[in-house]
Amino acid sequence: MRLVPGKEYIGPTSPTGHVPKYKENGVASFFISLTLFFAGVYFGLYNGGIIYDNSGILLSSMNLFSLIFVGLLYIKGRTFPSTKDCGTTGNLVFDYYWGTELYPRILGWDVK
Repeated sequence: MRLVPGKEYIGPTSPTGHVPKYKENGVASFFISLTLFFAGVYFGLYNGGIIYDNSGILLSSMNLFSLIFVGLLYIKGRTFPSTKDCGTTGNLVFDYYWGTELYPRILGWDVK
């Protein structure tokens, strides 16, 4: 999504004064993904039902990845937050699912 052009969008100002900036290119990225998928099917690079055939593996992999990723975001938010918009409630389960940062960023990427 970094390579796809788009107009800059400025998000709402947080209570601590942080102003998030985004690139409005989600719809364009979606259509590029669809185009590349159907082009790969058309040119015979893979079967068109590859997602359906591997849906169980994909679903379980995405669930496992999301649980691990949220855990890493929790640790990142507790140890070195991206902005001052962070904090904990003291409840590990609540903080894990709710998050400890309002705008977490990893290597310049907004991940929320």
